[in-house]
This record gives sequence, structure tokens and C-alpha cells, in this order.
Amino acid sequence: MTRDILRWPDRVGKKRIAAHFVVHGDLTSKARARVVTDGKGITRAFTPASTVAWEFEVGQAWRDSSPTQVFPDKTRLGIRLFIWRKNFIGRDTSNILKLIEDALNNLAYDDDRYIDETAIYRFADADKENPRAEILLYKL
Repeated sequence: MTRDILRWPDRVGKKRIAAHFVVHGDLTSKARARVVTDGKGITRAFTPASTVAWEFEVGQAWRDSSPTQVFPDKTRLGIRLFIWRKNFIGRDTSNILKLIEDALNNLAYDDDRYIDETAIYRFADADKENPRAEILLYKL
């Protein structure tokens, strides 16, 4: 079955679309922050490099899409995510969504807490030749 991100699970009109873009590559799940203590007893937290790199890629894809709207206020939003991966071993779709939501903080919206509607579809057939995520951000 073929799915259209603009029509599944229901249609989103053009006036409501903030951005529709694709991030190419085999996205990873968002990794938890790491906490380390050095030899002097100083503790610090950091985001793993793979998460930082993918958040940058998502932000760049959003900028390259020439988004038609940016929502700096408390506008209620929806996000749809279609995922094609090389394989599905050890991948958590909700953590991929979280990586994308966090990557768009302060770019497409002030904070991802304004996202009230989400739809994720992970295609059953992996696409080893063209792994990617198609993203639609829209106003509710």
C-alpha cells in the first residue's frame, strides 16, 4: 500500500503546512544524555555525538526546504513522520521522532511542547538503497 504523507491519516491543506522535507540517511534513535564524573569529582552531562550530528542534519534539511511558516509563538502544531530505514534492528520510532522534534526546537517552533498531534509510519520494507525520513510539519 502506498501512503501519501499529505493525506495519511487525513488530508492537510496547503495553507496549514509549515514545512515538508526529507532527511536522507539512516537516522538513529535519539540517544540519552551521558553523565560522566572526572577524576576531580566534577560531574557533567553531554549529548552523544551521533545525536548532535543527526539533529544538525534535520535542522539543515528544514532550512533547505524553504519553510513557508515559522511558529515562534504558542501555535498548536502537528508532525507526521514517514521512515524508511536500511533495517529495523534496534531502532525505536518514538526516539527517532523525539530526535526530529528536538532538532526543530528554536528553528520551526519555540519548543516541541506545542506539538499536539503526531503520526508515524515506519515502512515494513527496509530501503537499503535510500534510507530516509519524510517530515511534514503543519498548523492545527
